[in-house]
Amino acid sequence: MISISMQKNNITYWIMYIGILIQALFAFWSVTAIHVGTILLIIGWLLKCFLNKEIELPRKDLLVPITLFLGVCFLSVCVNRNFSSGLKEWKSLFELFLGYYLILNFIQSKKEIKVILFVLTFSSVLAALYGIFQHFSSGVR
Repeated sequence: MISISMQKNNITYWIMYIGILIQALFAFWSVTAIHVGTILLIIGWLLKCFLNKEIELPRKDLLVPITLFLGVCFLSVCVNRNFSSGLKEWKSLFELFLGYYLILNFIQSKKEIKVILFVLTFSSVLAALYGIFQHFSSGVR
């Protein structure tokens, strides 16, 4: 019985880990990939809560200030002239902070931090090289 529980927790771990790596790798390339990574993080967290039969809330260090900030931003969206555009921006802020909390609760070792930082650095170098290539190959001077 313990091994089945461990396998299920291992599956949720890998779902969340893949979500983090997708977010890190495509942070400078694709908004859709960031959404997919966030969805994988949420699915992994919900599965982990369901399998453990308890809800794990994120660390509460910055929970109150970030919640207040998101509340003020949502209030600003409500009085905005273009509600749909403001709501889209608020949603991206919400996903950013949600991803922050899920990643903060997920990371357990320095090796995971190093892997995520390596993937972020690799992705940013690729984006920079692609930008340099576009600049010099566009033909417009």
